[in-house]
Amino acid sequence: MRKEFAFCVDGPKEINYFAPVIKNLPPDLVDILLMNYGRPLDQEGLEKISSWGYSASFLEHDKIGKYHSVAISSMLLNPDWTEFDFSRTRKPNLIALFHATDLLGCAQKMAANSYILANQRQAEMPEPGKTTPASDPSLFAKLMELPREMTNQFAFSGPYHLGEWDQKRHTPKEALKEELEGVMGIKFPAGKPLVLFMEDEFLHAGQAVPALEALAKNVNLVVKPTRLGAIPGAFLWQDPSYAPNLLRFAADFILCGYHSGTLSTATMLGLRAIPYYTPLIHWDGKRNKFSSHLAYMPGYFPGKHICVDIIKDFNKPLNLMETESILDRITDENYWQEYQKRLPLAQKNIFGDYVIDNAAEKTAKLILQIFNRNSFGKDTAAIGLRAEYITSLI
Repeated sequence: MRKEFAFCVDGPKEINYFAPVIKNLPPDLVDILLMNYGRPLDQEGLEKISSWGYSASFLEHDKIGKYHSVAISSMLLNPDWTEFDFSRTRKPNLIALFHATDLLGCAQKMAANSYILANQRQAEMPEPGKTTPASDPSLFAKLMELPREMTNQFAFSGPYHLGEWDQKRHTPKEALKEELEGVMGIKFPAGKPLVLFMEDEFLHAGQAVPALEALAKNVNLVVKPTRLGAIPGAFLWQDPSYAPNLLRFAADFILCGYHSGTLSTATMLGLRAIPYYTPLIHWDGKRNKFSSHLAYMPGYFPGKHICVDIIKDFNKPLNLMETESILDRITDENYWQEYQKRLPLAQKNIFGDYVIDNAAEKTAKLILQIFNRNSFGKDTAAIGLRAEYITSLI
């Protein structure tokens, strides 16, 4: 029997990413809709969700409008999306959840009217017709009284994809490394730090491959599946999930793209992150067009961005091709002691408030508030007029 509420995910990666949130929603209240953009239908994913006790089915074009409210990845609300045009689906209340912890919560081009983000900075991003309780209490109160179809509400929780790792992250690293070795079926050579390399969308593959090959001679380098192919001397992590939590917390250091959600998440969690860049980067999302890495450096990047604040004021990025510089950063214990001292203030200044413990549970509660009352209520961090109402009322 179809329920009034649904949670829509796109394929295997999103199933794993949103699993901690989904598992905090009552199975008798919500259907899970599975979308597979440009891929064959994921029957295995459907069976996985069903094994959790949820009613699961593939998303069909005529199905989404039958629900009262639908929680959905913001990736599926991209205006350039061609597989399913959610902007024409006006009947259900759409709740957008953002993948990346560095993206600011811009709602003007999206169809959703409720937004859940990972930190206060994301939720309070300035937009036309938008305000917060602190910036303009009177306007905030007036907007909260308007009919919900006229407004966008924003709330924040924390890095909800951690799930049980909000507690398990405190496990000693040696124990996590042993668990990781068991999962990967390998034994890391003793005496070398464990370094996780996370590819970002900007790096230049031709420059990255020899750089990583050189680095792998000096550390235990684990690489997530990437477009780079096999890296001689490196270990390959086989799970395609967006959220490799065991790998994230077992690693001594994480090499993160200098303009990536991986960097912002690692900083939120207080992990030893090393931002990297390649001298040439992919520019504007076009794989055949390149630019200098300066395009996304402080002073060059046009606009505000969480990662720009990280690399400008807290954690300087390194050239991936300069192996000695990366090794020096890894072994510089004075740098990391100072990093830990400055971390709490940097987190507050860059991200504002957020929770780590029980973040998935809090996110599920925010979703249920929209399902049940169509408002975040006292948890509303910001509110704004929808684009179509701005010119007429402000």
